[in-house]
Amino acid sequence: QNLPRHQETWGSFRQDNELHWKKADFVFTVNKKVKDKGMAEVRNVRISSVKRAWGNLLNEARVEPIQMKDLRTFFNWMLISQYGLSHKEAGAYLGNSEAVNYTHYTPVSLETLGAKLRGIGDQGMLTQLAA
Repeated sequence: QNLPRHQETWGSFRQDNELHWKKADFVFTVNKKVKDKGMAEVRNVRISSVKRAWGNLLNEARVEPIQMKDLRTFFNWMLISQYGLSHKEAGAYLGNSEAVNYTHYTPVSLETLGAKLRGIGDQGMLTQLAA
């Protein structure tokens, strides 16, 4: 697939203890003020830390801190609950085994769990099970 790319991206390398810049072909970049040959300019450069870039993105978007895993968990939930895929099918789509997908990427809602348990209690089943 073709991903949209910036027309110009830059990578840096050190040679003889000097920082040099060359054109590169990066998909994920960040605008950064750099100095090249005594001139300062803003360029699209490689993201050097995914964790820091993710944090900056969340701050800029004013979104509560979440992990990338949270997005995977949400997408897994969507595939299963909204589109009817099985855990095995969703796992295959996400690149997991069924067991890993079920164990690590199936969300648990305490609110939903509580409602289900209250419903069981209303039917007297918990009382019957305890006897």
